[in-house]
Amino acid sequence: MEAARRERLATGYRPRHGGLGRQDYLQLGAYWPVGGMSSTATDMARWMRFHLNGGELDGIRLLAPDTHARMWQRAHHDRPDAADVAHGWQDVPYRGLRTLGHGGGTAAFLTHLVLVPELNLGVFVSQNSTDSMVAITQLPTLLIDRLTGIDPVPLFIDDEDPEALAALAGSYRNNRRVFSSFAAVLKAILGYGGIEG
Repeated sequence: MEAARRERLATGYRPRHGGLGRQDYLQLGAYWPVGGMSSTATDMARWMRFHLNGGELDGIRLLAPDTHARMWQRAHHDRPDAADVAHGWQDVPYRGLRTLGHGGGTAAFLTHLVLVPELNLGVFVSQNSTDSMVAITQLPTLLIDRLTGIDPVPLFIDDEDPEALAALAGSYRNNRRVFSSFAAVLKAILGYGGIEG
């Protein structure tokens, strides 16, 4: 890479000794798919437009409409009001809207892509540190709230407020669980590992 371009690259930082230290090399760890793709913001904008247009970009159709629609079908549609997975997309209802997206990361960078088909909106957020995920996870929802005129949901719940805590009470089931194969049978026998709150 030529020097002029290298100077424009973001420097990655990771938590180190109670602060942030430079991460001078690309570290992916065991989860290659999470950080195994590098792109530019411009190309991510094109990727979002491609999906929001149902498999077409700039008048060129790369996926048939029914093929693209299948990419957004949930694998197990047993809880339409809860989060699920649709062929690699995280399908998360948000305040009556469907959002589709996915995050990624390395030791020094975190990203999050969110599509809102009903609003024809795509949001891509990238940050050059891994000390907090608040910005990349909250910015898309704050933008949705702003564009729709919905009052924002507070980022934190007052744990001294009984009404706020009561609104969160219930049984929770982790969406990262086995749905098929012998492991699913074993999981059904042993329980889903839900969390009572």
